Amino acid sequence: MAVGIVPYSFLSDMNRIPSRDTYIASAGLALLVGAVAVRLHQTRRRALLVSFSAIVLVANLEILWVKKMGQYQERAEPSEPLKQAAAKAKGPILIECTPMYKSNAEAVLEEAGSLAEFSPNLRQKDHCFRIQYRTADGRLAQIDRQIALEKPGLLY
Repeated sequence: MAVGIVPYSFLSDMNRIPSRDTYIASAGLALLVGAVAVRLHQTRRRALLVSFSAIVLVANLEILWVKKMGQYQERAEPSEPLKQAAAKAKGPILIECTPMYKSNAEAVLEEAGSLAEFSPNLRQKDHCFRIQYRTADGRLAQIDRQIALEKPGLLY
């Protein structure tokens, strides 16, 4: 676990380790937890193994449901209006401004059963979201709104 964190022990300008750089340390922790579980199983300490497993499960669920849920929702925010537009659109959806990569927007619309068309003046900015599409009855619909991102730059 320490090997994954060693590069950060010499930095004084950061007060935390970026989450993507904790993978090696996490693998070491997983091996340590697995070794403890195997040892408890081999020594027939089932009650302690069940308690230990429950604690690990609760800790991981807390991280996912409390800490990470907001990040997941924020990252999904630009996708939801695209999916809703795809459900109402007849034909391609013109994307004029989005905080997403073009490939991500295309993938969202493809999954929803629609096609993406990008404006020649496409803007990729953190807070803007502007699309146009034709509805089944031929009307032109437009969504133009600001998306409040806590951490700009997450989506592209």
